[in-house]
Amino acid sequence: MSPVFSRDDADFRLRSSDNVLFLVHRSILSMASEVFSTMLSVPQPLQNSLLELPCVELAETAITLELLLMFIYPSTKSPCFLSFNQYAEVLEAASKYAVEPTIEALRTLLLSPRIDVERNSTLIRPSLAESDPLRAFAIATSMGWRAEIIHCSTLTLRVNLNTAPSSSELENMPTKYYRWLGELHEERRAFFRRLFEEFDDEPSEYRVKKCKECGEDPLSSWWDEYIKRATTSVSSRPLGDRVFDLSMLFPPEQDFDDGRCMACPSTAIPLNTLYALSKLQNKHGKKKDSIRHKFVSNT
Repeated sequence: MSPVFSRDDADFRLRSSDNVLFLVHRSILSMASEVFSTMLSVPQPLQNSLLELPCVELAETAITLELLLMFIYPSTKSPCFLSFNQYAEVLEAASKYAVEPTIEALRTLLLSPRIDVERNSTLIRPSLAESDPLRAFAIATSMGWRAEIIHCSTLTLRVNLNTAPSSSELENMPTKYYRWLGELHEERRAFFRRLFEEFDDEPSEYRVKKCKECGEDPLSSWWDEYIKRATTSVSSRPLGDRVFDLSMLFPPEQDFDDGRCMACPSTAIPLNTLYALSKLQNKHGKKKDSIRHKFVSNT
């Protein structure tokens, strides 16, 4: 028997697929869902004990059913810290039984930061959508949540579509949505290619003195290598949010046995070049991507 739903004033029982009993109240479930109202409306003879209460067997596991009931019951605190698997299972159950308030609560939870209140945790964890943008996008499309679809489409730019982990929701997602994501990712990569080409000649205007030992221009070498690193990063993570990380601009020094001149200064970056980078970053910051235009053109 469920330790959470075992009140002695219950008038109905639900049995999970793994044989756990939940003592519930018809009035509460009937108010939450027309499906439950119909399911529980069949007249039953009076019972003398909890074990004789009418019972309905459900296909959901005890964990899923308990979480669903916690959302439904006003006397219990709604779960705010769910794993993605738990979230997907509860959403499926809430949709199956048409529990609209729970569906709306789960819709909000998809994009909300998570706090593990039950364990008295002070850590605020990323939202489910941030933890797995592709899966969140697939769920949003299956539910027809337009705002969430648009938001999650941008979050998917943090991952590589070709190497991201799969899920049942993603496998069942209509092809058109995956195609739209592919177009969005390629548009973002093309944006960065144009951006890098536009600024590729900037540092050439601000030369430093050539190295006396090897005769090379260290600024030119640094810029070329930075553009290569940034392009590689954007290819796998089209959001481009790491392009201006310090580790991207100035990676740890490599061993000197790689053929480089030890006399060349490693950070000979004039202020004018840093200004060029700031303009590059400013254009990047103004670039907003989503599949919003897909919905605009299809409505």
